[in-house]
Amino acid sequence: MAVAYRKQVNLHEDIHFIHTKADVPSMGFDVMHEIRVTPARHGNTRKGIMAHQLNSALNYDQHQRNNLDITWIENDKYSQPIEWSVTDSSLLIVSYATTPQAVLIIDPLIAIAFKQLWSLIDANLRTSEYHKSLTAKTSATTNN
Repeated sequence: MAVAYRKQVNLHEDIHFIHTKADVPSMGFDVMHEIRVTPARHGNTRKGIMAHQLNSALNYDQHQRNNLDITWIENDKYSQPIEWSVTDSSLLIVSYATTPQAVLIIDPLIAIAFKQLWSLIDANLRTSEYHKSLTAKTSATTNN
């Protein structure tokens, strides 16, 4: 699974993803950290739809350093052990189910179609009060 993530990262394209909480428990923090910060080292951005765990701290400075823009959803809104990750030319589906597996599809038509769906979902979620309440904290911390 790490190989599939690295292949997508090495395309050097911006990444849009829907995060699963099953990644770190399955892959380990160090591997996932490397996968997360590498795009920024290449000058690429990451845009994610992620569940926010109520007791977890939000590190806005780290997100900014890693070219990460997050659309927050409530913790219980997406709980499946599947991560979706799309670039201009690829769609990566990683399943952390009973038998972990990854499918990387390199096809610009499929990628752009999924990216359009991702954009529709993201735009809808950004209007939620939950997302607005968390991003208001971003404005407060960056304006001080």
